[in-house]
Amino acid sequence: LRAEAEKDQALDELKTVQEERNRLSVKMTGAPRYLSQAVDLSSEFQTVSIEGDQGRPFKIVVEATNPPTYDQWVITTKYYSDIAKLLVAMLRGAGTLVDLGANIGTVCLPVSATGTRTIAVEMLPRNTMKLMLSAAINRLPHLRIIQAAVTDHDGCVAYAGEEAWAQVSAVKTAAQAVGMRLDTIVDLVELDSPGFLRTPVAMKIDIEGHELEALQGATRFWQNTDRRLCSKIFNSLMMLPAKRM
Repeated sequence: LRAEAEKDQALDELKTVQEERNRLSVKMTGAPRYLSQAVDLSSEFQTVSIEGDQGRPFKIVVEATNPPTYDQWVITTKYYSDIAKLLVAMLRGAGTLVDLGANIGTVCLPVSATGTRTIAVEMLPRNTMKLMLSAAINRLPHLRIIQAAVTDHDGCVAYAGEEAWAQVSAVKTAAQAVGMRLDTIVDLVELDSPGFLRTPVAMKIDIEGHELEALQGATRFWQNTDRRLCSKIFNSLMMLPAKRM
C-alpha cells in the first residue's frame, strides 16, 4: 500500500510539473508547447468571442450559415453565463467541473479557460463537434469531452429534439445515442488521464428531465467525491453544500 501511495504521489508531482510547464508556455506564447499551429476552421463554422473572467475573452464555435436558434442567441448576446460566473468564483481555477449537458460550451469553456479541470458530456454529435473545435481553438488542455447521454446504465438510448433542448426519449423508433453512467465516464477519463479528477468538484447538470437517471448512474462518484451540485432547474440555480452521501 505504501509503494502504491508513493507511486500515486509521484504521478501527481509529475503531472503538476507538466501543468506548470504548460501554464508558462501559454503565458509566453499564447498556446501550449504542443500546439503551435492555429486551428483551421472549416467554412461551415464560425467563432463568437465572449468576454469571460477578468475580461479575458474565450471563443465558442457556432454555425456559420443559417445558425440554429441557440447559436444565433449566442451570436447576438455574446452572453457570459451567470452559472459559469458562479462556478469560476467557486472553483477559482482549481478543482474539477463535471458538466452534464454541456451543449456548445457556454458554461464549461469559460470555466476550463481559468485552469479548472473539466469533464464536458454532451449527447448530440453536432454540439460535440463544436465543443471539440472550441477546445482546440481556446487551447484548453484541462478539458475532456465525452459524447454520450448521461443515464443510469451503459447502452444505447433513444433521443428526440435538437440544439439545447434534445432529450432522452422513450420512443423506441427515435434516433439512437450512446448512453453511459457517470461512473463509467469518470473511469474512462481517469484511464486516459490518471489523477484528472481533483477536489473541490462541482457539477452542472442540465439534461432536460433526465437528471434523476443521471444521478442514479453516479453511485461511486457520490461515494468517493466531495462535491457541490449546481443544477439548472426551471432556469434557476440550486446549490447543495458538499457532504458525504
